[in-house]
Amino acid sequence: MQHFIDIGIAQNRIPDYQEVKTCPVGSFLSARYKGCALQQSKAILKSYFKLKKKHKNKELKKPEIKKTSMKLDERFFKLEKGNNSFDFWLKLRDPETQEWIEYPIKNYEYAKEYFENWELRPFVEILHKDGKWYAKLSFKKTVELKEKEPKGMDVG
Repeated sequence: MQHFIDIGIAQNRIPDYQEVKTCPVGSFLSARYKGCALQQSKAILKSYFKLKKKHKNKELKKPEIKKTSMKLDERFFKLEKGNNSFDFWLKLRDPETQEWIEYPIKNYEYAKEYFENWELRPFVEILHKDGKWYAKLSFKKTVELKEKEPKGMDVG
C-alpha cells in the first residue's frame, strides 16, 4: 500500500492498475493481493487529495502506513458455518501458495443476532493490534424509515 501511496504523492494523481504490473519484483504477493492493496491506497489518496485541495496553503504530511490492516474481498476469504464445537470457520487465501488456511471462530452471545438477522458484507478486514490478529466482519441491515409526527420545534 505504501508503494502505491508514494507513487500517488510523487505524481500528484491516483494510481491505476498499471502500477500493480510494475510493482517491485521482490514482493511475494500475487497480482490479486496487489490489486487489493491498490484499492485501499486509492481510498487513502482520495482523502489526502481532498484535504490538500481544502487546505491549499497548508503543507500536508504524506500518509504513512503504520498499522497492519488488510481489507479483503470475497476472492480472498470464506466464512463457513461450523459443524463441530466452533460456530464458524474463517478461510483466508495464503498470498504465497494460494491455498486456503482455516481459522476456527467461536461466536459470542452479542454477535449471534448479527449472524441471524443481518446480512454479512462481502469483505473482511484483517487487523494486527497489540501483537494479536483480528478479523473484522461487517454487516448491513435494511431499515424501513417511518414518517412520524413532529414532537417539538426549534425556532432558533
